[in-house]
Parts: sequence; structure tokens; C-alpha cells
Amino acid sequence: MLLSKVDEHPEPKVSLEQYTLVSEEVSDLLWTIETTFGDISGKVLVDLGCGTGRLAIGSALLGASYVVGVDIDEVALKVAAKSAKKLGVEDRTSWILASVQNLNLRADVVIQNPPYGVKREGADRPFLE
Repeated sequence: MLLSKVDEHPEPKVSLEQYTLVSEEVSDLLWTIETTFGDISGKVLVDLGCGTGRLAIGSALLGASYVVGVDIDEVALKVAAKSAKKLGVEDRTSWILASVQNLNLRADVVIQNPPYGVKREGADRPFLE
């Protein structure tokens, strides 16, 4: 499975609720988004809180015209960029080091797997507002 080639975060931060998404689950989710709603192929997507980029890279592999990953963790974004290059989608992905608050981006579709506020109450609020 191609998404299993996306590297894991070398030092996930508990305070940011970082963890690796299971490749098979990401594939199933993205496949459902595409086949049920047609919301990936040919679309511009933004992945908020992208981490190492499994959702973003998977979207590019499924035919998104462009995907922007946004995260506050520079290490995670470097892993994402390296994995995008390894999987041949670096020309259709970009990575932005920024908080989702006050972000001014336009896209056809927003995808995200935000922190749930388990370790830091309210951590999910900026993703939902």
C-alpha cells in the first residue's frame, strides 16, 4: 500500500495529540470521499493539521489537482514533504507552517484530522471555527 510509505513522525508530541494514522483507514476514508461525493479527483484540497501528510498525500495520489497541508510542527511538515517527493506527488502538494487560526486559503474541499482536545482542552476549537 502506497500510503504505508509515508514516514511516521520521528518524535510525536503528546501535547499536540500527534499520532500516526493507519494507512488502510486513510485509504478507506479517502476512497469513500471520492467515490461517494467526488470530492478529491480534480479538486484543490487543504488538509488542516496535516501532520506527516497521509491525508494530503493520499488525496494527491487519488487525483487531487493540488493539496496544501497546514501544520504547526515543522518536523512533521519536513516528513510530509519528503514523503510526497518519495511518492511522486511533490508537484501537486505544498506544505505551510502555520496555525489554522487566521489562515486565509481557498479550496474546493477541506480535510482534517484535528486534535480532539483530550490532552489540551479546546485544542480542537480552532479547527472547527
